[in-house]
Amino acid sequence: MTVNIEAIVSILSLVGTGIALYFSIKKGNKEGQKLDAETVSELWKALKEATENYHKLQDEFAEYKEKTEQQLAAYKKSMTEQLRAMVLENADLEREFTNYRRSTEEELRKLRYENGKLKEKVRVLEAGAKARAMNLGKGT
Repeated sequence: MTVNIEAIVSILSLVGTGIALYFSIKKGNKEGQKLDAETVSELWKALKEATENYHKLQDEFAEYKEKTEQQLAAYKKSMTEQLRAMVLENADLEREFTNYRRSTEEELRKLRYENGKLKEKVRVLEAGAKARAMNLGKGT
């Protein structure tokens, strides 16, 4: 068996390529694991930030909700007071109107009564005037 230099170089190249491939794969696995670890680390970091942001927003919303509820309570109180005042004013006006209507009706009754008395007096006077006119007419 004669081994020539070309065969030895080819075999050494093949062995070198195999060794290089082995170390390349091994290094790739380590880098892949390193990349996976970095990815997981970044995901945890992003999750932590998202959780912090969520808690901040939740606190801001709680403050906003409390402030809004206080404003709503103040608005309701104000509106209730205004409505109560309007109801009292309406009741007073209604009472005044009722009293005015009663007094007006009373005055109207008095005026009708006096008008009836005056009409009666006018009838009596007219009857007396007619009777006088008749008596004067007979006496001539």
